[in-house]
Amino acid sequence: MIKFAEEFIRTSPLELNHYIAHRFLRIALILFFIVAFAKEAWSQLPPIIWDNIPKSDLELTPDEQKNSSDAIILCDYGTATYEDVRGEYRLVYFRHTRVKVFRQEGTRWANISISYNKGAGDEITFLKAHAYTLQPDGKISVTETRPDEFFEKASGDGDVTVTFSIPGVFSGSVFEYSYRIVSSDLLNMRSWKFQRVLPVLWSEYRVQLSGIYNHVAVLHNVTDSLRINQKMEGVSDLEAGTIGYARQNDLIRIPVTTGRYVMTNIPAIKEEPFMGPLADYLPEIRFQLYSVTFPGKEPVRFIQAWDDVAVYFLQNQAFGGFISEGRLLNEVLKKIGKLPEKPAEKVEVIYRYVVSYFRWDHRYAILPDKNLQSFLNERSGNSAALNLLLTGLLKQAGLKANPVLISNRSNGKISDKIPLVQQFNNVICWVELASENCFLSALDPDRPFDLPDPDLYNEKGLVLRPGRAQWIDMPSPPPAVRNMVISLRFQTEGTMFGFIIIREKGEFALARKKEIMLTDVAAFSQNLLNNLFYGLQVDSFSYKELNPQKNESSLTVSFSSRAWLNQFTNKNIIYFEALLRNLLFRMNLPPVERKLPFILPYPVEETIVAVIEIPEGYEIESLPDEENISLPDNKASFQMKVSGNEEVAQIKSMLFLRSTFFSPSEYPYLRQFMNMVSAAQSQQIVAVTEEKR
Repeated sequence: MIKFAEEFIRTSPLELNHYIAHRFLRIALILFFIVAFAKEAWSQLPPIIWDNIPKSDLELTPDEQKNSSDAIILCDYGTATYEDVRGEYRLVYFRHTRVKVFRQEGTRWANISISYNKGAGDEITFLKAHAYTLQPDGKISVTETRPDEFFEKASGDGDVTVTFSIPGVFSGSVFEYSYRIVSSDLLNMRSWKFQRVLPVLWSEYRVQLSGIYNHVAVLHNVTDSLRINQKMEGVSDLEAGTIGYARQNDLIRIPVTTGRYVMTNIPAIKEEPFMGPLADYLPEIRFQLYSVTFPGKEPVRFIQAWDDVAVYFLQNQAFGGFISEGRLLNEVLKKIGKLPEKPAEKVEVIYRYVVSYFRWDHRYAILPDKNLQSFLNERSGNSAALNLLLTGLLKQAGLKANPVLISNRSNGKISDKIPLVQQFNNVICWVELASENCFLSALDPDRPFDLPDPDLYNEKGLVLRPGRAQWIDMPSPPPAVRNMVISLRFQTEGTMFGFIIIREKGEFALARKKEIMLTDVAAFSQNLLNNLFYGLQVDSFSYKELNPQKNESSLTVSFSSRAWLNQFTNKNIIYFEALLRNLLFRMNLPPVERKLPFILPYPVEETIVAVIEIPEGYEIESLPDEENISLPDNKASFQMKVSGNEEVAQIKSMLFLRSTFFSPSEYPYLRQFMNMVSAAQSQQIVAVTEEKR
């Protein structure tokens, strides 16, 4: 209004008539289009309005909803629209969430965290929160969250988290908060998850699907029909300068389509141990940009097929430059030195160089955060930068290597029905060798080249080749293998000697190596023995990486006890576990009815052989029972063999968990199986003196 008044004062009488006519014509047009758009696209009012909380919500009780939760989300409402923000075209997200607290324990849900990427140019605006409480006298108290009660914490990668606690929240209160996030990323529309850790009565997302930037919407994990799934036609009016047109003050009318998506009465999702990521179960709507259409110009095709994904990424200099910059890649190869002739050995040498000289910043990404030259100078970057460098070096060395877009297990499964780039979160390398093909990820220097993190094995990946994309199945993760020999020799005078040899491969060996690196072999060996048997002390120890490239290791610990007999009050009867359980693979499986699958990160193979020599003057009275159990389809099996005489016992335990996936209906059988394994492995050997017999 101030700007309008200043222009009005400076205008001459003759110009004034033209000015008023032109200005008010524009205002009339804007109002007309706003009204038209409101009637068409936003004909439905928002499901909730700020500061308008019905008394019925304040009086709501959990019995009315037949809900045992300590709080419930009355409404979760969001929008995504393209708007003029301070003269610039921006993608604006709005969210308004209202929560009813049933019990005092539910007040914890008033501790809120909101994240946005300030490093990418995003900003959060119009953040507000308050709580309503119905008092015993019928009056309603309102508690506002002050601006100084919002706290921001930034991370090194540009992510910012805003945290706040809404004051005045008690049992029976209703609180709500809302905010806008203004994003300069016009290409990637944020998805919307309908289900939350609290029950949700109404969840709604309204999205501008078409206009200048045109998106396709894809439902993910939605098993039932949406309560509302509709498209509304309307118009949006922008000044030409907002989208870069020369005639700054002209109004441009853009037809738009808005999608409205609603789910209601959604139960809370409860996390369960070994369930995999929540993203695999949450009903969600995702969006993929398929074209960009500026007024008066032909549409620019973006991604409409999977082959378009390959073209987009490989022609994107930020991505493809890591593979095509031959001069820079040759300079790196010269630093590596002469490469072996055999392809597999060549892969290993280049891989080892990348993981040794470049550091991962612990961020997964599908686009590098810097160009190749900057990355080579700084020697640090995200997962895309490291793995694209590895891919480029392998290609430059004459190997068949290509980048692969994947979604880590922790990020959720991939759907190949419609090309959606946003479902990927990582890039790895695929190398085709004559002997076998292998997947590589150069993020962890402790991992050999052929043992990627189990989090990467997520069913399928999209190989990017020039001009085309190819889906390939990810292999199953290799088993973690442990072979153990335990020797115990007891003597009558109360001394005991023994040793443990633990040979491991894969994830078991890697975990053991990292544990030892946190301390030293001597301290680790003593800690290992502390909970195994009475009064053990380390006599000698040895740790060797039998094959570091294959993650194979061997730990040998010799030990003794000078007072093992002192733990027994009646020394005519001695007893001890046939197997040292604290060394064995264990899973804590609670007796619950699961609603979600049980997923292990990798298969397990464990074999233990224990040889136990009874002291002179004692005879073995009882040995453990033999066992031979398995699950259907041979998903898991366990066998325990027992042999011996009056003086020496030998026990062999063999556990195989071949499958990593167990459905909710299979979980009770898996739990029973593991309980039987634990019971068998905890059986004791009992020995008595001759006079006791």
